[in-house]
Amino acid sequence: MTGERGPAAPPPDDRESDVSEIEPYLTMTLRCLIGATFLLAALGKLIGRTALRDFTASLRAMQVLPSGSIRPAALLVIAAETGTCLLLAVPARPAQQAGFVLAGVLLAAFSTVIAATLRRGRRMRCHCFGAARQPLGVAHLARNTGLLLACGIGLAGVSAAAAGEMVGLVTAAFAGLVMAVLISALDDILVLFRPLPAGTPPSASRQR
Repeated sequence: MTGERGPAAPPPDDRESDVSEIEPYLTMTLRCLIGATFLLAALGKLIGRTALRDFTASLRAMQVLPSGSIRPAALLVIAAETGTCLLLAVPARPAQQAGFVLAGVLLAAFSTVIAATLRRGRRMRCHCFGAARQPLGVAHLARNTGLLLACGIGLAGVSAAAAGEMVGLVTAAFAGLVMAVLISALDDILVLFRPLPAGTPPSASRQR
């Protein structure tokens, strides 16, 4: 009597294998990107004699909160941004997941406030990363949307990512930190590509 064989197992999907190999490095990049971005945002609101005052004033000018809650809200934002960075720095997966969720909530709230401010036709500087050179605009909404997408991908990656090679993880972390610095300098980058007013002397263009 011969035993019957069941159906042969399907061959492994090469695409799934490639994704699983990349996932830990992508997740590390996103952890560092989001964590460092929020850390820089918190420090920008605290470092300098007028940083916190300027951020509080920008919240008041947006007219989205009662006047008595402006300063507590500013301090709460800074605490949440710092907490996001700390959660994403912890090796435990539940902490990292909480960090991505908290970052997503903050970004959604920031985007809602920016959109409401723009709908009312108010052009102001938010001092999100300290001194602001550009008024709020579509570029800031696009930045937040991209970071929100990164939070979603990072949250999914944390749940499924396996361990990676140390060299690859360090490289991924460095890439995330570089991107965070670029994002924090968005206003300065936008200034470089802003058209000069008519009649601006060439010397002003060189100084910019």
